Amino acid sequence: MYKTTKYFPQDLMSDLIIENPLMLNLLSRFAMPLGVGQKTIRQCCEENNVDTDTFLQIVTLTIDPSEENVVNTALHFPSVLRFLENSHKYFAEFRLPFIKANLEKALKEQPLDINKFILAYFDEYLVEVKKHFDYEERKVFPYITALINNTATDKYKISTFSRHHDHIEIKLMELKNIIIKYYNLKTSYELSDVLGSIFITANDLQRHNELENHLLVPTVSEIEHKKR
Repeated sequence: MYKTTKYFPQDLMSDLIIENPLMLNLLSRFAMPLGVGQKTIRQCCEENNVDTDTFLQIVTLTIDPSEENVVNTALHFPSVLRFLENSHKYFAEFRLPFIKANLEKALKEQPLDINKFILAYFDEYLVEVKKHFDYEERKVFPYITALINNTATDKYKISTFSRHHDHIEIKLMELKNIIIKYYNLKTSYELSDVLGSIFITANDLQRHNELENHLLVPTVSEIEHKKR
C-alpha cells in the first residue's frame, strides 16, 4: 500500500521512494540519480537543477492524479517540460517496444490466427502514441516556451490542445481486454507477465495524461489570460 500523505521539501528523498515505488520512474524522467543517502527532497532537486515545488506538485499528482490535488503554485516550466519530454522517450523508445518484444515472444509459443491481429493492433497503437507525443513536442511545448518568453503569437491556444487531447492509454487497455477475452488457450507465464506490463503501462499513461490536463493546461491557460 502506497503512502498517500503529502510530502514536503524537508522530507527525505529515500522515504519518498521507498514509500512510493512509482517515484523510481519519476526520478528517471527528471534525470535525477539514485544514491540519495540522507538527502532531503529539496537537496536532491537543487543538486539536479529541478524546481522543488514543481517536483512536489508532480509527485502529488503521480500518487493521486485528482484535480483537487492541484495546488495554486507557480510552475517552473523548464522542469515540467523536461519531465514530459523524458516521459515521452520512456514510453515510445523503451516501455512500449519492450512490451512488444515480450508480446511477440509469448505469442510464438502458441501459433494462432489472432496473433497477427494482436501484433498489428499493437503496431498501429505505437504509431498513434508517437504521433501524439510528436504533436506535443513540435507544437505544444514550443508554444509554452514562447509564451513564457513573451514571444508567442495569438495563432495557437492551449485550449486547442486540451480539446483534442485524447486518452492514449485506452487502446492499450482494449488490447489487454482482447487477449483476456479471445485468446482461448492456456496462459503462459510469459503472456501473464506481458498482460501485467500492459496494465501498469496503461495506468502510467493515464497518469501522464491527467498530469497534463490537471496541471499543465490550467496553468498555461491562466498565463494566457494574464497576458491578454
